Amino acid sequence: MSKKNILLIVLLLLFVAAGIIGYIIISKQTPQYSGFRSFKVLSMNDSTLNAEVVVGIKNVSFLPLTLEKLKAELKETGIKIGEISVDTLVELPSDSVVDLKFHLNLRLKETLPLLERLHDTLHLTVTGKAIAGISFISIPVLIDIPLPLEMGKSLFSGDSKNTTDSLISIKSLRNLTIDGDSVKFDLIIEINNPYNIELEIEAIDSGFVFTNGKTTGRIALQEVVSVGRNETGVEAVINSSCYVGDLISASPSTLLGLFTSGGKVKYEVKGLLVVTLVGKESTIPLYHKGTFDLTEILKP
Repeated sequence: MSKKNILLIVLLLLFVAAGIIGYIIISKQTPQYSGFRSFKVLSMNDSTLNAEVVVGIKNVSFLPLTLEKLKAELKETGIKIGEISVDTLVELPSDSVVDLKFHLNLRLKETLPLLERLHDTLHLTVTGKAIAGISFISIPVLIDIPLPLEMGKSLFSGDSKNTTDSLISIKSLRNLTIDGDSVKFDLIIEINNPYNIELEIEAIDSGFVFTNGKTTGRIALQEVVSVGRNETGVEAVINSSCYVGDLISASPSTLLGLFTSGGKVKYEVKGLLVVTLVGKESTIPLYHKGTFDLTEILKP
C-alpha cells in the first residue's frame, strides 16, 4: 500500500474519530436554563390551562445550535401534569443566552393542588429531546431544564393596578369610621374573570393591614363571592379594622406627628384570597397600597 493511501486512511480515521468525539460532546452539552422571563395565560377552561412561557436558555456548546421539533413532558413529583412545545426554530449561538418561547398546556386538576402546596410556584423539570442542526448535520440533544413558574402571581394579579388582565383590582375605599378603639374601612374590589371557568372567592387567609412596616390591623372578606365564566365587573367587599393605638405607634412621631402630617395614614394590605376552581382550592395573592385621612373622622 502506498504512503498516499495510508495517509488518506489515517486522515479518514481521524475525521471519523473527530466526528464521533464531536457528536458525543455536543449531544451531552444540553442547553441550560438561564432565568425566567414571562408567563402569559392564553386560555383556561374546566380542565386545561394554555399559556405562553418565555425563559432564557444558554448554549454551553462551543458550536452554534438550532433547536427544532422541541417537545417535552412536564412532571412534578413524578406525575405528568402537562406538555410543552416550541413552534419555531430557535437559533443558539455558541456560548450565548437567548429567549426561548414555550407553549404550555397544564391539566388544572393536577396543577392547582401543587400550586397550593408550593405557594403558587411550580418547580418543574422540562425533559425531552431536541434536534440540534449544525450545517447539514442534525444531532439529537437531550433537554433537562429546571423551570420555576410563578403561576399564582401571573394568573391572578392582585395589586392595585387597574390593568385589563388583572383578575382582582382595588377600586375604592369606603365607610371610613371609628368604632370604639378601632378605625374601620371597606375596600371595594372588582373581579374580572377572563377565563372560561367558574370560580368562587371564599375567604382571605393571612390578611393584614400594615403601616410603616408594622402590623396595625386585619382584613376579612365580607361574604362569599361567586363569579361566572368570563364574567366582569363583579364587586366584593373587604372589611378592614385597625386598632387606633397601633396606628399611632406606627406613625413617625406618634400622635403629634400623625396630625402635623395632616392626618394622612399610608397603609398596605396583604393577604391571600382563597378561591375554588374546578372543585380545588387555590389562592390569589392580594396586595394594595393606599392612604386614608384620619381628620375626616376625628373632626368635632
